[in-house]
Amino acid sequence: MNPQAQVLPSAAEDWIAARLAARGWRVTGDAVCVHHRDWSTVWRIPTSDGAAYFKLCSPALAHEPALTAALSRWLPDCIVDCLGADTDRGWLLLDDAGVTLRSQIVAPTDLALWEPILGTLANLQIALAPRAAEIDALGALDRRPARLAAQIALLIENDEAVMLDQPEGLTRADQARLRTLLPEIRAISDALAGAGIPESLHNEDFHDANIFVRDGRVRLADWGEAGVAHPFSTLLVCLRSAAWRLKLAGDDPAILRLRDEYLERWTAIAPRPALLEAFTLAGRMGMLCRALTWRRVLAPHGLSASADDRSSVPGWLQEYLRATPAAAG
Repeated sequence: MNPQAQVLPSAAEDWIAARLAARGWRVTGDAVCVHHRDWSTVWRIPTSDGAAYFKLCSPALAHEPALTAALSRWLPDCIVDCLGADTDRGWLLLDDAGVTLRSQIVAPTDLALWEPILGTLANLQIALAPRAAEIDALGALDRRPARLAAQIALLIENDEAVMLDQPEGLTRADQARLRTLLPEIRAISDALAGAGIPESLHNEDFHDANIFVRDGRVRLADWGEAGVAHPFSTLLVCLRSAAWRLKLAGDDPAILRLRDEYLERWTAIAPRPALLEAFTLAGRMGMLCRALTWRRVLAPHGLSASADDRSSVPGWLQEYLRATPAAAG
C-alpha cells in the first residue's frame, strides 16, 4: 500500500483542472499521493490558491462524492468545501481544510478542543434529521436500528466474512450466540425508537483525523462510512478514539464530559436519563454497524484483503457479544 506508487488517473487531470478553473484556480505542480487504502486513495494537488485534494473512492463507498457535495451545500459552515464531485466515477475534489484536530491534541487538557466540535456534530444531526430520505437517495449507508437485525442475520451466516473458526474470527459458539441475540437486537431497536430521538446522519469514522481546523474554523470531512442511523452511534468511534489517543479509560471524567457536551444539545428532544440510556444502546448498535460496513468495504477484495482488515468484521461482532450480558443470550 505504498502511496508513492499510486498514479493519478489520467482522465482525472483534465477534470481537476476544469473544476479548479471554475474557481479561478490553476494547477501549479504534480499531484502527490498522500493516502492509499484498497477502498480510497487521496492525492494532494498544488494550486495557485493553496492545496486541493482529489479522492478516488471505491465502488463500495460510491456514495461519498454525492453525500459530501450535498453536505457541503447544506452545511457550508462546518463541512470541507467540495470543489467537485463525479458520482459515476467516484471522484471527489476538496479544498484544503487545514490541520487535523489530532495534531493539536497531545494532553488530556487538549480534549477541551473536542467540546465545541461535539456540539457542532449534534446540531448538524438535529438539522439533518428531516433530510434522512434525501441522504438515502444519495446511496448512503442504511444503518437504521430497525434493519440491523436482518442485516446481521445474513452477515453471521457468511463463514468467510466472519472468519469462522479462524484465528481472530468467530467461533461456532460465538455464531450460535449471535443467532440467539437477534430478537434482542430488535428489542434494542424498539427501545431506541421509543426514546423519540430522530434518525439522522451517522458517521462511523468520526475521529480526530477527519476533523480539520483552518484559520480558527472547524471543518468535518470523510463521509464514506456514513449514512442514516441512530445519531448517537457516531459517538462509539469518536469517544473511543479520543480516549485511545491519550491512553484514557472510556469512563474517564474527561471523556464523559465530551459525551455530556454532545448530549446536552439533545435535551430539548428528550430528558437526560432517556438520552443516557439511548447513548448506551446506540453504542451497542454502533458495533454492529461497524461490522456491516467493514464487510461492505472488504467484500470486493475477498481473501486478498489483509487478515488484519478482515478481522475487523468478526472483531466488532465479538465486541457486541462482550457488551451483552450472558444471561441475555
